[in-house]
Amino acid sequence: MKKTFLYSLGTALCFQPLTAATLTLADSDFETNTGAWTYFEAQHFSNWYTHNDGNSQALGLDTVLASQSRGAGSTIQQSFLTTEATADSYGSFTVLFDAGFRSYAASTLFQITFSIENLSDNTTLATSTFDFSNPSSTGIDIWSADDHSSQVNLTYDNTAASLAGDTIALRVTQTANSGNNWLTTSYIDNISVTATAVPEPSISSLIGIAGLSLLLRRRR
Repeated sequence: MKKTFLYSLGTALCFQPLTAATLTLADSDFETNTGAWTYFEAQHFSNWYTHNDGNSQALGLDTVLASQSRGAGSTIQQSFLTTEATADSYGSFTVLFDAGFRSYAASTLFQITFSIENLSDNTTLATSTFDFSNPSSTGIDIWSADDHSSQVNLTYDNTAASLAGDTIALRVTQTANSGNNWLTTSYIDNISVTATAVPEPSISSLIGIAGLSLLLRRRR
């Protein structure tokens, strides 16, 4: 019984508790258009644009970020504040957002990919895709809320020494669609990002484990 207790105590002490932080994203609801987001277009016309009319308002939203199906490869991006997060700070990111779809009869799929980008060495650290559902396979210009609490999770190993201090960003990319028209449109809104540090053994806890191991040996 004592051995089991000591082992459980040592295991509990060995790892530091999870720490989570909500990271700052300017204009996360796309209401102010302050230039916080950087847009990269795949074609000469704009595929990402802000939208506000009776359709979005009927869904309980004001201005949303909309994207058309003709813009596969277009991205938006915003860097995180280095005072809040760098590439080695956290290993897990949860992105919450509102999502919806404006249907067109010939379109059945619209997909975007969220990623954590290392801007210091131009590498992608983590990716996760999100598929919008078409509310109507026959209707045209039907707006629907896909989910008011959509979520994707992004994880990577943040322990490499080469990541120390590197600037990271959230990127959203149009990656797949089944239509090629102006009416097939998805939207996202109210993006938030929570970062969680992967627990690591603390030095003091490891010293305590060593002491517990020695005590167990002496009691045998």
